[in-house]
Amino acid sequence: MSTSGKTTITRIGAIGSAAAVLFGLLSAPGAQAAEDAHGIDVSNHNGTVDFEAVKADGQEFAFVLATDGTSFTSPEFDTQYEGAADAGLIRSAYHFARPGSGAAADQATRFLDTVSFSADGNTLPPVLDMEANPDGATCYGLSASEMTDWITAFLAEVKETTERDGIIYTSPGFWKECTGDSDAFADNPLWIADWGVDKPSTIGGWDAHTFWQYSDSGSVDGVTGDVDVNRFNGTVDELKALAAGSARGAAGAAAPASAETSAAITRDEVIERAKTWSDDPVPYSMENYQDGYRTDCSGYVSLAWKLDSSLSTVTLPDVSHPIKKSELKKGDIIGNLGPGTGGAAGHVVIFEKWANDDKTEYWAYEQTPPETVHRKLAYPYPGKDNFEPHRFDDIQD
Repeated sequence: MSTSGKTTITRIGAIGSAAAVLFGLLSAPGAQAAEDAHGIDVSNHNGTVDFEAVKADGQEFAFVLATDGTSFTSPEFDTQYEGAADAGLIRSAYHFARPGSGAAADQATRFLDTVSFSADGNTLPPVLDMEANPDGATCYGLSASEMTDWITAFLAEVKETTERDGIIYTSPGFWKECTGDSDAFADNPLWIADWGVDKPSTIGGWDAHTFWQYSDSGSVDGVTGDVDVNRFNGTVDELKALAAGSARGAAGAAAPASAETSAAITRDEVIERAKTWSDDPVPYSMENYQDGYRTDCSGYVSLAWKLDSSLSTVTLPDVSHPIKKSELKKGDIIGNLGPGTGGAAGHVVIFEKWANDDKTEYWAYEQTPPETVHRKLAYPYPGKDNFEPHRFDDIQD
């Protein structure tokens, strides 16, 4: 992704060697998940783009630079943005942030005045491009807390104006250095720039990415020269659902913002659904899906509770409530949940029954490396004292 100027930014933490970029091109697209949707992002640097040819080359979406900082608007924006839509691509626009040269709300307002966003099935949420300062200090002279406040203010303006959670574009290096690896934005879809790797890093409060920019030197029909290439962490139908207005949070899975179930569920049904993975163990992954659910611990709970999508350890408390140890029943969960538990920081298991009269051990269904297990655990969890029991709000006794 580029600024409005002539220099393409080198992102902190992105791999820039020719060998690394080549490795990313060979390993990332299609090799891991052929059903994932692919797309490009372009700016004024790419000039005239033949989006019909882009579409014919297998691309499903396009991000277009709209604005940069406090004054620049891409002269190619209107042509590129409308051209993508006319070719049948799902599209969105991004704003290159300049936190050191203008208030967040002012930059957001100018961006939103430039671009028409609608939940029409063809337009993705607005994108905030957060990356290293191309003209000075990497973090624009801001502390981690000041940077986090700036991002919060920008996204609040996006939410108020569009009623959608803005997408955050960033790299692992920038996010860790300039926000202190903030976990405050787990409800916003993550578009991560991580080149030359088998899979992108897990950062902040996100369990997984929504979009992955895996190279800045791709080759796509209809674009002259190198172009940024990306993968959506899901199918074309899930991409369309996101464009239609579905939320996509820390888990990286498209879901209605309410994260409700299609119907209430009984405790016996929860256990029977959990058994579908334990009887034929499913390999653990924070990226892959089975039966429509992400194959990590919180995805497993989402399957068992029959949620509309995969939540995360950060967002499971949105559909559950804390209970006492003495209240535990089959189908409840025990875990480290809530803010700050994204990625490897959080974990959760499904409670089945007590294993002894003293209630110091219990049987649980668990999605953990290398695969699903049904096993006996020490309460609350071996080696952990911060795991607490929760109950699904819509469970029936």
